[in-house]
Amino acid sequence: MSISNVDSYHSLLSHEPRSSRQRQHRVGEEVRLSVLQQLDNVRYQVGFSDGWRVVYSTVGLPVGATIRATVTAVGERLELQYSGTDIVATAMAEHEVTSEDALADHEQRFNVTLPETDRDTLRDAMKSVDDADTMLMSGLFLGKLAQPMDAPKLQAVYESQRWSELAGAASGRIATLGQDDLGQLAKAMDQALRESPTNVSVATFHAVASETLDTSDDDTDQERRQLAWELLNDQDGGSVEYRYGVLPLIVADQLFELDLVYFRDRQSSAEQTGKSKRMVMTLNAPALGRVEVVAQAIGERVAVTIKSDSESSKQILAAERDRVRELLERLGWGVDAVRYETGDIEKRAAAQVVEHVLSGDSLSRWI
Repeated sequence: MSISNVDSYHSLLSHEPRSSRQRQHRVGEEVRLSVLQQLDNVRYQVGFSDGWRVVYSTVGLPVGATIRATVTAVGERLELQYSGTDIVATAMAEHEVTSEDALADHEQRFNVTLPETDRDTLRDAMKSVDDADTMLMSGLFLGKLAQPMDAPKLQAVYESQRWSELAGAASGRIATLGQDDLGQLAKAMDQALRESPTNVSVATFHAVASETLDTSDDDTDQERRQLAWELLNDQDGGSVEYRYGVLPLIVADQLFELDLVYFRDRQSSAEQTGKSKRMVMTLNAPALGRVEVVAQAIGERVAVTIKSDSESSKQILAAERDRVRELLERLGWGVDAVRYETGDIEKRAAAQVVEHVLSGDSLSRWI
């Protein structure tokens, strides 16, 4: 199983005055943490350079380990995103989907109790796919939302997280990005961060159903897409609102699908000044390969991280750093950072919703 984030972490504030308590962090800052002790199943005492805090993580953190993380939001809660690979490998090695015990173990870890009939349905589904881990998480996601479990729902959620076999990796041809390409990406980010989540999901759903996106889909494919859209937009009742959808986009003269997931605090727009929002987009452009764009906004300021699965794609994208910043600033954003990374992008954006729901309302620390 692949975990891209060992959650963000919620500070347990001390009784000292705020000014003397801990220094102010900034979005995008890299920090190192030491795991001091495990307090219970999900809480850990973690040492920072300026003191210690209690953090929440649904993935086990080895006591004594050093963790690298990136600050994703600041305020009353300091929110971090894990950025290493060693802890993930250690934690997930203990939870391989190889036996009957794995399902019970994950039910306990994510506080999900499935009826025996649903467990049987999920076991059968796990045996029928290449990626049993992703199918397991899909079933637990449905269980967490109290959705009746059946094969179509499991398949819909499963396929929404997986890359299409037809999309493939980047082609051998040289990719170029024009002003129109970058403009579309910038406008997609701007729309997702400014629009209400409902407007974003409705717009993307219309794009999913549009015949202009992919006329090769048969009725079964369209029904599965619609079902995935409905399930992934089913709210869990927590303090964080999330939305999922798919948009058609043309980049480097190629038409492809852009998956989009959006998180924000469930509050009225009048209360949103200074609040944080998080948007994740994934795409598989024929000339660029898999690309993940994460935009973290606080008020009118935004930090963007663009990750690609090859060094050549990273160089193509990074060459346009100044134009991406310029386009976002022209749309009214103060840009704190535009970063470029290379690494595996194993799942599409929909997996962010699944992980969020399974981690419970504590994932409001993302926002």
